[in-house]
Amino acid sequence: MSVALCYLFPPVILMYIRDKILGDRIKCNFHGSAMDFLREYLLSACFLNFTVLAVNYLLLHHNDSVEVLISGYTSFTVHYLLLSFAIAAAEPVLEYFIRYHVRVELHAVRIHVRTDLLLYAYSFVLVLMNLIRIFDRAFWGDEGFTIRLPKMSVGEMISATGADVHPPLYYLLAQLLYHLLGDKGYTWHLTAVLPYVAIVILGCTVIRKIFGTVPAAVMITMSSLMKKAVMHNAEVRMYALAAMFILIAYIAYYKIIEHNRPGSWILFCISSLGAAYTHYYALISVAFLYVMLIPLAVKEKQYRKGLLISALTAILSYLPWLMILVHSFERTANYWWVGDIPGIYACFQFLLDYRWLIVSFFICLLVFVMYQKDWLNVHVARTGKWKDRVDIDFRLSERTAMNDKLYWVGSGLASICGTIAVGLALSYAVRPFFLTRYMFPLSAMLYLIFGVCISEMKFAGLWCVLLIAAILRCNIPAYIQTYESDHHLDEATDEFLEAVQPDSNAELVTDNRELGWTLLEYYYPHNVSKYDEDAPTNLDSDYNDIWLIWEDELDENAIADIEGQHYTAEESYEGDFADGLYYYVYQLHRNQ
Repeated sequence: MSVALCYLFPPVILMYIRDKILGDRIKCNFHGSAMDFLREYLLSACFLNFTVLAVNYLLLHHNDSVEVLISGYTSFTVHYLLLSFAIAAAEPVLEYFIRYHVRVELHAVRIHVRTDLLLYAYSFVLVLMNLIRIFDRAFWGDEGFTIRLPKMSVGEMISATGADVHPPLYYLLAQLLYHLLGDKGYTWHLTAVLPYVAIVILGCTVIRKIFGTVPAAVMITMSSLMKKAVMHNAEVRMYALAAMFILIAYIAYYKIIEHNRPGSWILFCISSLGAAYTHYYALISVAFLYVMLIPLAVKEKQYRKGLLISALTAILSYLPWLMILVHSFERTANYWWVGDIPGIYACFQFLLDYRWLIVSFFICLLVFVMYQKDWLNVHVARTGKWKDRVDIDFRLSERTAMNDKLYWVGSGLASICGTIAVGLALSYAVRPFFLTRYMFPLSAMLYLIFGVCISEMKFAGLWCVLLIAAILRCNIPAYIQTYESDHHLDEATDEFLEAVQPDSNAELVTDNRELGWTLLEYYYPHNVSKYDEDAPTNLDSDYNDIWLIWEDELDENAIADIEGQHYTAEESYEGDFADGLYYYVYQLHRNQ
């Protein structure tokens, strides 16, 4: 109740004060029709709550969700309401002052809101929010593996990733940036940020031109602020690059259906190959797009030549890596570290964060299908009472054929569901092979489908604003929390590296598998490092100095075991380190 009071009541106060101060000069809708009142109320609620939340999280540094703070702390509820009332009172006064007491001497100037410039400015802010997160050097195990490979020669790198479970294209990009920019934290983060920026640029240009501003704005917002997007847009992994290639392939797929031009086929073939050479599950995703082109080619001859040439080119171009994929599958079929198999709901929750957003997506998809099949028609009259202006007509029409846009959306959903189906089928038939993060390459395509479905609805602009406002409301606090967590971990990593400075002749040993696998090699390249959880009972006698980086504090028995091997143990440091875990560091000296 208190949450609803804080969110819903102050906008009424804002509208009332604005009507009292400006009502005689401009058209305020406090006493207007119900539809006008609702429209202004929604805008006032979005503005007021967004402003109050920004003040709380950015200036006052609150970390918990607003619902928890309001429900659990009466003082915060009072604080939220007072701040809302203060802004509600200040906004009309400030607006009155700007409107009628600030003069700008310009001749023949007309103010016209250009949605493209507004989208550019909005996208720039979102890109900046993701870009400022690249200046750290706190990595986890898989990121350390990524950083290791580009430092090899091209041949060694391709051999190493072939022996692992990933194609080489992403590592070639990382290698290029490494040779251009050097071994810097931002160099490695750029391998994910640059594909994300390309996705945003595609949204502002190609997607906006083909589908309109609404799909572009939805796709850009979700690709920038969804929780997993915030993570993978800066993580030193290949998922953002795969998402970029799949999005390009999906746009080219639409142009193939629309115009069937050679350039669209070439782009589709190249981008699908890029996806396949970036991640194996991205290969499955684009393969389903090829499969969905087969019915078109069977039905209409004009698609057959393009499909045949494109498919043969893709297959022949992927053959050099296909045998490596087969060997990788045979090896991982006998041993793979994944334990649990995710459900279908978990896959969609990974991409859409919240139950309400999943439900919203499928509702919009259903309405989109009903519009395209002519089962639903909504007519809005310009005159008459507001309750009589909207006429909703629902009927089952005789039209059963799919139009181009409906088939395109269906093909994208087939790619998403097909990828999930293949991953789950392999996991149940052989062994668990599928993680929810393997869905991220499909994220931008899913968000584009979401935006296109909204754009086909009546009042599309209003639904778009409400959706984006809701996402901002939910995910800006999550972004801030992620940013602060990254910043804290980066500072902790710097403190760790400053405190733990072993001699080049010392050995580093840890009981954390990922730390010993890649990270110690990255942070301490001049030292021998290894993973050995039994080290206290079996020290390496080849070294006079050994540093133990341990997840748990050593007990008396462990200290006794170390001393029994003629070493003295001194606790040197404790604190968070690169992968976010808390470590105890011990410096061992051999007794002379």
